[in-house]
Amino acid sequence: QSIVSKNFAYKGVVWGLLARLSLLTILSFPFLTFAQWGLIPCDGKTGGTPCTFTQLLALANNVINFLVIASIPLATISFMYAGFLYLTAGGDTSKVKQAHSIFWKVLWGFIIILTAWLVVQLIVNAFLKPGFSFLEGTP
Repeated sequence: QSIVSKNFAYKGVVWGLLARLSLLTILSFPFLTFAQWGLIPCDGKTGGTPCTFTQLLALANNVINFLVIASIPLATISFMYAGFLYLTAGGDTSKVKQAHSIFWKVLWGFIIILTAWLVVQLIVNAFLKPGFSFLEGTP
């Protein structure tokens, strides 16, 4: 076989693997939507769970948790794409630079997402302690 046909076969295997992993991610996405738990912690109806400051903090916590969990497969696919570009660059420095750029942007974005999650967790845990009154400011 020629080098060209081996290269096309290799790219076919990589694209097939990428397609399968993407399909698996898409099929698992309904699990990631927290549909069974509910994103909004209060219903605002008479006799239901009242919407208070505590519920607002719980909503922020739920939204951040959803975004963190949803970002994991997206970051994984982006890392895979950067790796694919790097492996198939074949000495092309522009593709190597593009792969490095994608890798670092995804890494920094994921670090920012995890930092936001940590900040929200700290705030929620501080304000939602039993006995904490936001107006009085005492735990």
